[in-house]
Amino acid sequence: MFYITDLIIIGFTYLFMTSFEQSLHYLSHNRKYGGHIYIWHKLHHIDYPPHRLQSEEYINTGGNILDNLFLYYILCAWLCVYFVSSTRTFTIFIIEAPLYTYSINYFHEQFHIKNSWLNKYGWFRKYRDYHLLHHKKLNINLNFFDPTFDKLRGTYLE
Repeated sequence: MFYITDLIIIGFTYLFMTSFEQSLHYLSHNRKYGGHIYIWHKLHHIDYPPHRLQSEEYINTGGNILDNLFLYYILCAWLCVYFVSSTRTFTIFIIEAPLYTYSINYFHEQFHIKNSWLNKYGWFRKYRDYHLLHHKKLNINLNFFDPTFDKLRGTYLE
């Protein structure tokens, strides 16, 4: 059975994921506090500098999925949610959160591919351009789709 509280959990999960995305991406651009994640994420900006924002195939010198430091932070956050939430809340969370995470990773790769199959869609080009602007000005547009937290932090630029 589906309850109205489930909709609230879905909403809070979305807010958690977008704010976590913002925080993690901010940390990965912060030399002082970022540590290993700063060094690791810098590779992505070396792969896609301001003069070459796209390539024929996605370049990832940061390594495979097991080398992805974002993944470890995300899994730790999910584990924390597991310990502080009910079974029902966590079940909803653990369905939604990986979908969100997979989506931003997939679209992020597509943003950097010149001939992405998604280029034919206006909404995609809008988000792609929003992200590619981030590669020109590193401390802006830290979220991929929802600019709410960028607007709140003053890091939004169209």
